Amino acid sequence: PPPPPGAPGKSPSGRLHRSTSLGKMHRRLSVRLEGGGSSANSPRGGGGGGGGRASPARLNDAMAELTARSPYHQAIAEDAKRYSCDIERLSLMLRNFKPTHMDHMLEARAAVEAVLDKLTDEAKVLGSFEGWPGKKLDCLRDATAIFEKMSSGVAALDACTEPFTPESITKMVRALEAAKKQVESFERDKESLSKKYKAMGLFFDYGILERVKIAAVCSATRWLQGAVRASQRMKGQCGAGWPQDVSRQERAAGVKAVKQLWGAWQYYYKTYRFAGGHDSTAEQAALAAAEEIESYPQEWLQ
Repeated sequence: PPPPPGAPGKSPSGRLHRSTSLGKMHRRLSVRLEGGGSSANSPRGGGGGGGGRASPARLNDAMAELTARSPYHQAIAEDAKRYSCDIERLSLMLRNFKPTHMDHMLEARAAVEAVLDKLTDEAKVLGSFEGWPGKKLDCLRDATAIFEKMSSGVAALDACTEPFTPESITKMVRALEAAKKQVESFERDKESLSKKYKAMGLFFDYGILERVKIAAVCSATRWLQGAVRASQRMKGQCGAGWPQDVSRQERAAGVKAVKQLWGAWQYYYKTYRFAGGHDSTAEQAALAAAEEIESYPQEWLQ
């Protein structure tokens, strides 16, 4: 398979590093278990009117009067009057806002939303306030939403712990795919987004990208370690003749254990490619899982 993303020999952080032998190991295991190559790349109109014509001025006046009488527009006018002081205060705050931490960004957005959530029509009300920094607010919302999604991804991956049941594994795989999609989408647009945030005087914690990748690698490490322990427990419950002299039930348990190991390995390899490296704990877990897989008879692996 192609090498993981990132410059050769470089790590996205001090914790993660590249492996010189992982690709070969993955191909060897793929051949043993699947009999083929690597599986790394395999889941407005006008209506006609009768009668005499009305002058444009009279039509405009009539429309203005109807608009002014509508409950919707009356509510907008009332909101602009009722919340004028709050909106002017927020406008000044946003124009002078120069955050240096993501917490400042989140606190500012919360303060703004606490007022704007009360408006009947945010765009209509704010449109009546000259100098409202709408572009900066949009940028603030965008940056904080991205950060919160990635933070949720970290939390979801951190929550993936033993026991690794089919349901929890499915949940973990979905968490990885969601986090991977968010990070890769951001990284594609990182240059333009960075310029936009800088132009607006806003802050973004780019370290969240690395924290997502580390959380992914750690989730894979936990699954690998759990699968190895489960396999070794299963062997300990078998007779002294394992693996040549085993009962039907013992063989079925062994096949189940090795499938769990292979599933953990495949998940781990995805996180390795996504993160662009791994830490020493993950590397040791991967080596132990590979050795455990290769301890099984070949006919159990197909």
